[in-house]
Amino acid sequence: MDSARSKYIDEGQRVCVMNELADSLQQAQRALAAGDFAGFERCTEQQMDLCRKLQGFERTRSVDRGATKPRADSLVSESRAIEIRLRRLTQKHAALLRRSTRSLQIFSNLLQSAGAVYEARVQPAGGCADTPCQT
Repeated sequence: MDSARSKYIDEGQRVCVMNELADSLQQAQRALAAGDFAGFERCTEQQMDLCRKLQGFERTRSVDRGATKPRADSLVSESRAIEIRLRRLTQKHAALLRRSTRSLQIFSNLLQSAGAVYEARVQPAGGCADTPCQT
């Protein structure tokens, strides 16, 4: 296989990985919104694997960029479109994570302060426990 064709195949694979990453981000957002933390963790692991693949593609692209013919216009436009989609999804994902973090912090603060309010109250000796309570 010649070098130019190999570059088109690599770029096509890169676009496929970027699409998988975008889909995984959407799944993670749905899992987080639904409180499916195990699903969210699976999506996060998948995203890390996909990012490692993309880093491999980026290393080969930076080395070979000037040595080949220009890529097909359709592949370039598809690549740009998925890059825009990924940027939008990562911004949305980051906002969702920030909001979830704030919500968890609020719940944590509520639980800490509620501990003092709901502590068991000790009845004085000879109180209601020994005699019928008057209402």
